[in-house]
Amino acid sequence: MWPVRSECSGGISISNSKSCLLCYQEPDNAVLQEDLFAWVEHSNFTVFKRSVLEPLHKKRLIEYDKSADTVTISPLGIKEVEHRILKPAVN
Repeated sequence: MWPVRSECSGGISISNSKSCLLCYQEPDNAVLQEDLFAWVEHSNFTVFKRSVLEPLHKKRLIEYDKSADTVTISPLGIKEVEHRILKPAVN
């Protein structure tokens, strides 16, 4: 797996980076929010939804379907992963 960076000034956090990266690996499939929570190893499910999924959805990096409990990376999220997470890790 690629290294995941933390950017504090206007960037995305470690949990947000991991979430985007994990969704990036499944671009054609919706990921269950419970699975993403487990993969990211966040300590609290309610806080994960409020502090990770909802802000990523608000920034349009993911599509968070609360009724289906699924997360899908958006085209903007794909671009974010490729330019801010993967590209710096290669350089």
